[in-house]
Amino acid sequence: TWGEHSKSMMRCGVSLAVFERVINEIGFYSDLTTFDVVQQIVIPWTRARCCSFAELHADRSEHVGRATCFVSHAWSSRFSDVFELVKATSIQSQLKGIKEYFWFDSFVVNQHDHFQHGSVDQEWWSNLFQQTISETKRMIVILSPWG
Repeated sequence: TWGEHSKSMMRCGVSLAVFERVINEIGFYSDLTTFDVVQQIVIPWTRARCCSFAELHADRSEHVGRATCFVSHAWSSRFSDVFELVKATSIQSQLKGIKEYFWFDSFVVNQHDHFQHGSVDQEWWSNLFQQTISETKRMIVILSPWG
Protein backbone atom coordinates (compact mmCIF):
# COMPACT_ATOMS: atom_id res chain seq x y z
CA THR A 1 0.00 0.00 0.00
CA TRP A 2 0.99 3.64 -0.29
CA GLY A 3 1.52 3.97 3.48
CA GLU A 4 3.91 1.01 3.63
CA HIS A 5 5.75 2.15 0.52
CA SER A 6 6.20 5.69 1.88
CA LYS A 7 8.00 4.35 4.96
CA SER A 8 10.57 2.47 2.90
CA MET A 9 11.16 5.24 0.35
CA MET A 10 11.29 8.11 2.83
CA ARG A 11 14.94 7.49 3.60
CA CYS A 12 16.05 6.27 0.16
CA GLY A 13 18.11 8.36 -2.22
CA VAL A 14 20.09 7.72 -5.39
CA SER A 15 23.64 8.72 -6.27
CA LEU A 16 24.81 10.92 -9.10
CA ALA A 17 25.61 7.74 -11.06
CA VAL A 18 21.89 6.96 -11.41
CA PHE A 19 21.25 10.42 -12.89
CA GLU A 20 24.26 9.93 -15.19
CA ARG A 21 22.82 6.66 -16.46
CA VAL A 22 19.68 8.48 -17.58
CA ILE A 23 21.51 11.48 -19.05
CA ASN A 24 23.73 9.08 -21.02
CA GLU A 25 20.60 7.42 -22.40
CA ILE A 26 18.74 10.61 -23.40
CA GLY A 27 21.68 12.92 -24.16
CA PHE A 28 22.71 16.01 -22.25
CA TYR A 29 21.11 18.44 -24.69
CA SER A 30 17.77 16.67 -24.67
CA ASP A 31 14.66 18.75 -24.00
CA LEU A 32 12.98 15.86 -22.19
CA THR A 33 11.24 16.91 -19.00
CA THR A 34 11.25 14.92 -15.78
CA PHE A 35 7.75 13.74 -16.73
CA ASP A 36 9.09 12.55 -20.10
CA VAL A 37 11.93 10.70 -18.39
CA VAL A 38 9.45 8.91 -16.13
CA GLN A 39 7.30 7.92 -19.12
CA GLN A 40 10.13 6.99 -21.52
CA ILE A 41 12.86 5.66 -19.20
CA VAL A 42 11.73 4.96 -15.64
CA ILE A 43 8.47 3.10 -16.30
CA PRO A 44 9.74 0.97 -19.22
CA TRP A 45 13.00 0.04 -17.46
CA THR A 46 11.22 -0.93 -14.23
CA ARG A 47 8.13 -2.56 -15.75
CA ALA A 48 9.31 -6.17 -15.35
CA ARG A 49 9.94 -5.75 -11.61
CA CYS A 50 7.15 -3.18 -11.04
CA CYS A 51 9.51 -1.25 -8.78
CA SER A 52 10.92 2.22 -8.36
CA PHE A 53 13.96 3.29 -10.35
CA ALA A 54 15.90 3.41 -7.07
CA GLU A 55 14.95 -0.20 -6.30
CA LEU A 56 16.21 -1.19 -9.75
CA HIS A 57 19.66 0.08 -8.68
CA ALA A 58 19.56 -1.21 -5.10
CA ASP A 59 21.79 -4.18 -5.87
CA ARG A 60 24.68 -1.71 -6.20
CA SER A 61 25.04 -0.23 -2.72
CA GLU A 62 27.06 2.72 -4.02
CA HIS A 63 24.01 3.84 -6.05
CA VAL A 64 21.31 3.77 -3.38
CA GLY A 65 21.57 4.91 0.22
CA ARG A 66 19.97 7.00 2.91
CA ALA A 67 18.81 10.26 1.31
CA THR A 68 20.97 13.26 2.15
CA CYS A 69 19.46 15.87 -0.19
CA PHE A 70 15.86 16.48 -1.25
CA VAL A 71 15.37 17.58 -4.89
CA SER A 72 12.33 19.80 -5.44
CA HIS A 73 11.36 20.24 -9.09
CA ALA A 74 8.44 20.64 -11.45
CA TRP A 75 7.58 17.69 -13.66
CA SER A 76 7.89 20.13 -16.55
CA SER A 77 11.53 20.88 -15.66
CA ARG A 78 14.10 19.83 -18.25
CA PHE A 79 15.81 16.73 -16.91
CA SER A 80 19.20 18.03 -18.05
CA ASP A 81 18.70 21.10 -15.80
CA VAL A 82 17.95 18.81 -12.87
CA PHE A 83 21.03 16.76 -13.72
CA GLU A 84 23.29 19.82 -13.81
CA LEU A 85 22.25 20.91 -10.32
CA VAL A 86 22.50 17.39 -8.89
CA LYS A 87 25.96 17.02 -10.42
CA ALA A 88 27.18 20.38 -9.08
CA THR A 89 25.88 19.55 -5.60
CA SER A 90 27.44 16.10 -5.71
CA ILE A 91 30.84 17.49 -6.75
CA GLN A 92 30.78 20.18 -4.03
CA SER A 93 29.91 17.55 -1.44
CA GLN A 94 32.63 15.17 -2.66
CA LEU A 95 35.19 17.93 -2.11
CA LYS A 96 34.05 17.94 1.53
CA GLY A 97 34.23 14.15 1.74
CA ILE A 98 30.44 13.72 1.65
CA LYS A 99 28.66 11.17 -0.57
CA GLU A 100 25.27 12.53 -1.59
CA TYR A 101 22.15 10.46 -2.14
CA PHE A 102 19.33 12.47 -3.72
CA TRP A 103 15.66 12.02 -2.88
CA PHE A 104 14.16 12.59 -6.33
CA ASP A 105 10.52 11.54 -6.53
CA SER A 106 10.76 10.45 -10.16
CA PHE A 107 13.32 7.83 -9.13
CA VAL A 108 12.37 7.04 -5.53
CA VAL A 109 8.58 6.75 -5.82
CA ASN A 110 7.35 3.57 -7.51
CA GLN A 111 5.84 5.10 -10.64
CA HIS A 112 3.85 1.93 -11.35
CA ASP A 113 1.94 2.39 -8.09
CA HIS A 114 1.52 6.07 -8.78
CA PHE A 115 0.11 5.76 -12.30
CA GLN A 116 -1.80 2.49 -11.85
CA HIS A 117 -3.55 3.35 -8.60
CA GLY A 118 -3.97 7.06 -9.18
CA SER A 119 -2.65 9.91 -7.21
CA VAL A 120 -2.84 9.91 -3.47
CA ASP A 121 -4.23 12.94 -1.71
CA GLN A 122 -2.28 16.14 -1.14
CA GLU A 123 -2.04 15.46 2.60
CA TRP A 124 -0.12 12.22 1.92
CA TRP A 125 2.38 14.04 -0.32
CA SER A 126 2.72 16.92 2.14
CA ASN A 127 3.47 14.54 5.00
CA LEU A 128 5.96 12.58 2.90
CA PHE A 129 7.76 15.73 1.73
CA GLN A 130 7.85 17.20 5.23
CA GLN A 131 9.29 14.01 6.73
CA THR A 132 11.80 13.56 3.93
CA ILE A 133 13.03 17.17 4.05
CA SER A 134 13.35 16.90 7.81
CA GLU A 135 15.43 13.73 7.46
CA THR A 136 17.71 14.98 4.67
CA LYS A 137 18.51 18.46 6.06
CA ARG A 138 19.53 19.73 2.58
CA MET A 139 17.47 20.65 -0.46
CA ILE A 140 17.90 21.59 -4.10
CA VAL A 141 15.03 23.74 -5.39
CA ILE A 142 14.69 23.98 -9.15
CA LEU A 143 12.61 26.98 -10.19
CA SER A 144 12.35 26.29 -13.87
CA PRO A 145 10.45 26.53 -15.98
CA TRP A 146 9.46 29.87 -14.57
CA GLY A 147 6.24 31.55 -15.54
